[in-house]
Amino acid sequence: MALRRHATYFPENASLMIKHIADQDICPLHAHDFYEMVCVSSGSGMHVIDGISWPISCGSVFIIAPNEEHYFEKVEKLSLLNILIHPDFLTDTLLMLLANFVPNKQFMATHQTIVHSAFYTNLLNEELNKELAWRSVMLETLFTQLVVFLQRGHVSQTTNDCAKEDSIIYLLNYLHHNYANDQLSIDYLAQKFNIQKRMLERKVQSITALTPNDYITHVRLCHAMNLLVTSEQSITDIAYLCGFNDSNYFSHRFKLFFGMPPRTVRKYGLFPLINHRTALQS
Repeated sequence: MALRRHATYFPENASLMIKHIADQDICPLHAHDFYEMVCVSSGSGMHVIDGISWPISCGSVFIIAPNEEHYFEKVEKLSLLNILIHPDFLTDTLLMLLANFVPNKQFMATHQTIVHSAFYTNLLNEELNKELAWRSVMLETLFTQLVVFLQRGHVSQTTNDCAKEDSIIYLLNYLHHNYANDQLSIDYLAQKFNIQKRMLERKVQSITALTPNDYITHVRLCHAMNLLVTSEQSITDIAYLCGFNDSNYFSHRFKLFFGMPPRTVRKYGLFPLINHRTALQS
């Protein structure tokens, strides 16, 4: 596994680095000696960090700490804003704020929040590209404003008063937290979020690059992978806990998605999957 060092990625004397990545590909397992904050601007995928899989889509915001091993998998037109952060840059206040973006909180921001965050990243880039007085103070101020702005745009698990353009983001957030509901369907979601079925299908596919049914399955399989790796529950129980009514169908979809059956992951953990990916990339 590669350890990516800040000296390779940061310009001399820089404490931040901002990158926009369009159509992120799968990437090899790696870690780095700096922090990385990621905002997903479009598409979907699976982010695996320290062996735990998390579904991500437009609106997802998460932080990766130094030495945490991670990679992206099952990406579909995934576009990201990456902010690389030198550990020395972070004050106690910023560390406290960034704790809200740890992956297990599955933080999601509204569509408008992600769009308008460009205001702060553009100012940060301008400051990074100039050697002006009080540069370090301005960078800390702007980055703090960005983090607070993202947190104020947090998507809750309720749908009350959500803006029309954010209804699909609320829907995706709902799926991330309610994947075990075996009644999830396009009809169910259209009624719950008061969206016409055709509009729902078109919007979900536009944002995630997956159909609603495929995205539901994507989320369920991510969580099933976690239970296979971290629990001793039977494969049948895991299938039901993740919203599948038929364990044989679950095993079939799992193998199609990951390239190996659940029993292989249960026996060997994530290593076969990582080795399989490495072989495909070589």
